[in-house]
Amino acid sequence: MSAQLTLDIRLQDSASFENFLATGNEEIIQTLQNLVSSNQGSDEFHLMHIWGASGCGKTHVLQATCHLAQTHHLRFAYFSVKDHSSLSPAVFDGLESLNMVCLDDVDIIAGHTEWETALFTLCERMKACRGLLIITTVAAPSAMAFGLPDLLSRLRAGLVYQMTSLDDEGKYAALRLRAANRGIEITDDVSEYLLRRYPRDMKILFALLERIDQTSLQRKRRVTIPLIREMEAELQG
Repeated sequence: MSAQLTLDIRLQDSASFENFLATGNEEIIQTLQNLVSSNQGSDEFHLMHIWGASGCGKTHVLQATCHLAQTHHLRFAYFSVKDHSSLSPAVFDGLESLNMVCLDDVDIIAGHTEWETALFTLCERMKACRGLLIITTVAAPSAMAFGLPDLLSRLRAGLVYQMTSLDDEGKYAALRLRAANRGIEITDDVSEYLLRRYPRDMKILFALLERIDQTSLQRKRRVTIPLIREMEAELQG
C-alpha cells in the first residue's frame, strides 16, 4: 500500500490549515492537528465525525489534515464517497493498514446496505489496527439515515463536532486571507461585490477568486470591479 492512496481524488494544494479561517471552528482544527501529531505509533483507535452544512469547509479541513499527515510521514487515504456510484464497496478493503483514513460525504451512502456494511467493517478493522478514521457528513449523528444499527452506534461513539459556517464578516475575512495567500490584494469593495453577486458558498467563491487571479495575472492588472465585470462579460458572451 502506497504512502498516499487518494482513490482517484487529488488533494487540493490550497487545502491547508494556514489557508483556512477557523473562526468558530478552532476546537475542530486543534483536535485534528493533535490527532495527526499523536497518530504515529498510536496504541488507540480514534474515530472523528465532523458534520455541517455544505460549503462550511469540511472538505478543506479534511484535505488539510491529509497534507499535515504527509509532513508527519503517515500513510493515509482520502476518499469522497460522492463518487461511490462508479465504485464498489471493495474500495475500503485493506485501508485499515494505513495510519489514517479520511472519508468525505459519508451520508451519501446511507440506505445502501453493501456500503454501510463495508464502512462498519472498516471501522472495526481500523479499531483493531488502532488507526485514525475521520468522516464528514451534512447531518448530525442523531439525524443520520443509516439502516445498520451497529454502524450508527459506532459512529455515535466517536468524537463528534459540528462545523459552523462563517457569517458575512467571516466570509469577507476568508476571501482576503485566501487572496493574500495567493499574493494578491482585494479591497473591501471587491469583496462586497463578490458576496453580493455570487452564491455565498466559500467553495464557489474561492474558485471564482482563482479565476480572477489568473485573469489579473494574464492582463497585468490589479483586481478591481471593472476587471471582474470585463471577465463576467466575456464569460457570458
